Amino acid sequence: MERTYKLLGEDVHGWFSLDFTAEQLVQNITLIQNIFSRPSTFDDSLGMYTLDDVVELHPPQIWLNVQYNSFFLEHKLSSEDYILELPKDSLSYISSPEVEFLKSLAGKLKKAKTKLIFRFLNENVEEPSTKKTYGELLKDLKSIKAFAAGILVPKTYIWPLKKDQYLAPSTSLVKDAHALGLEVYASGFANDIVLSYNYSYDPSEEYLQFMDNPDFSVDGVLTDFPSTASGAVACLAHSKGNPLPPPGKDTRPLIITHNGASGVFPGSTDLAYQQAIKDAADIIDCTVQMSKDGTAFCKHSADISSSTTASVAFASKASTVHEIQNKSGIFSFDLSWSEIATLKRRHVKKSCSEECRQADDFARILRLGQGQQHHRYTDRNRACFLPRQERDRRGGGGVQRADQGGLRQGDQAAGVHPVR
Repeated sequence: MERTYKLLGEDVHGWFSLDFTAEQLVQNITLIQNIFSRPSTFDDSLGMYTLDDVVELHPPQIWLNVQYNSFFLEHKLSSEDYILELPKDSLSYISSPEVEFLKSLAGKLKKAKTKLIFRFLNENVEEPSTKKTYGELLKDLKSIKAFAAGILVPKTYIWPLKKDQYLAPSTSLVKDAHALGLEVYASGFANDIVLSYNYSYDPSEEYLQFMDNPDFSVDGVLTDFPSTASGAVACLAHSKGNPLPPPGKDTRPLIITHNGASGVFPGSTDLAYQQAIKDAADIIDCTVQMSKDGTAFCKHSADISSSTTASVAFASKASTVHEIQNKSGIFSFDLSWSEIATLKRRHVKKSCSEECRQADDFARILRLGQGQQHHRYTDRNRACFLPRQERDRRGGGGVQRADQGGLRQGDQAAGVHPVR
């Protein structure tokens, strides 16, 4: 029974729950995974769960989200009546993006412990009862406080994401809301979505960004992967006073880089190595190559034609070295260091700085460890130093937080360049 209805001002085509009875839905409908990157193992094996079913499980707390109250009212279905018929205090939280719905409930749940949470949608969407956009309502949090205990916002309301997938500086929303006595909850968390580059593809880092930064902490997060969020809170958050034992005095595994922090910056570059040290790596690696005049530098391959501008600047020096590879290339040992130092990285982001595009010489990498006790390990393939100072991953020289300007490119201020 396909139909088209107007939801939040837009025509939506599909199958809608209001066109079926509860009995039809429970007895005839099974669930499938609608996010195709996730496993389909349980498709068609599980039925629909009603709110009554959830209440009967007696979970510690229940959060009920009523997304389309005004839509159901148009069809003579009342979410409010259903909620008021539930056992008292069976719901811990009720959220909705509709002002009038929450205002009405607030007047009828005065003695209940249930917290009402106003849910913000995208800033340019119009709220159905006030006819104001959610962006406009965001500027008047005092009016929200009159009927709600807190707000639920997309995570980008707190940490905006720039076009280059790096975080912009945080907004003042959490502080402003807390100053008014409003709780703040953030939504939009999942392990398998594209994250800001600031998090180095680590979803735990994203949770910590919202719950364990020096400036503020949200009161909760809505996530598709609660185990990751709870693990971040229980094991990683607020642990600055509980450092790891120093290397050499326990059996903890070592953290060894691969061409520096190559998941954050282009590998074997100044910024990649600086970031690896800030991220508390135990061993910083360098795949050693040699120039014609004997300068050691860090590069994953002796053939520098594909990853630098060498094919343009030194095309005449192309050759084939079968001991290394079968195809033609431009090799580091055919160029002097002064020639190599003029090359730029290829296939890097436009936002990447000058430092990020340059090769790094071995002496420069070793200097990154100056002032620290360390072991140095060198052979013809690898050159590493092992810092002996304590590197508490959550403190001191640990993970850089994006609240310090919002960009990992902030490391450029160090002003370190390859030795020429």
